[in-house]
Amino acid sequence: MNRVVIEPMGMGRILDISFQLFRQKLKVYLLISLVGNIANILFYLISGILALTYSTEAYENTQGVVSLIGAIPLGIFYVFMTAALISATNCFLNQEEVTVGKAFRLGAGRFWALVGTGLLYILGIFFGLLLFIIPGIFLMVRWFLNPQAVMMENVAGTKALGRSKELVKGYWWRSFWFVIVVGIITGVASGIVVVLSSLAASVAGNGQVEVVMTNFLTPLVTVIVSPYSVIAATLYYFELRARKEGWDLEQSIGRLEGDTKDE
Repeated sequence: MNRVVIEPMGMGRILDISFQLFRQKLKVYLLISLVGNIANILFYLISGILALTYSTEAYENTQGVVSLIGAIPLGIFYVFMTAALISATNCFLNQEEVTVGKAFRLGAGRFWALVGTGLLYILGIFFGLLLFIIPGIFLMVRWFLNPQAVMMENVAGTKALGRSKELVKGYWWRSFWFVIVVGIITGVASGIVVVLSSLAASVAGNGQVEVVMTNFLTPLVTVIVSPYSVIAATLYYFELRARKEGWDLEQSIGRLEGDTKDE
């Protein structure tokens, strides 16, 4: 894949370039996603085993406890994965090769910044949703580029949310539809899992079959689709910077490369 010229482009081109990059660097992206989804895979495997071991009622009673225990490791691995995917995408777009280990090293230094900013993002959306839902949706779109701001511009917290706000300003509806379309693309795969699980349960005449199928297929699908949404959002972040600031990708690659020269 030739170096992508970061310039104003249509949504279709952004999605197409994201898919091309994902396809051409599939091995690295899937390995990053696999590592980032380890906790998620273990969670679903444990749930699947419980579904096979206990009755449907007993299984449902244990789900709350399992979910509570798994929430923290799921969040930690997700943040590490997001940081690594953004770092890898930044390098790949500039024709810089990167290994899985290097991608995680590039992202590790911004872990706590991502955690803190993410918590503010979630809290802001939560309180916005309490105010008749619409404010929450507005803030979700306004701030959705905060991980890219944290990784690319060395900001965090309210500054990262504010930076996302600056980029999305004037393009809120465009950004809204971008989030919707990417969500639909990644959601189709999840929908296929639900359909397959339901069909298997209908054929077997056993509700537990659906639960087991879902718990074994969902983490597999998650590993496959997780990178695409991050790749697309990162490219969209770059596109907005080019559109509003005349910015070029080469300006960011130096900072990330410099962080690992001595390693």
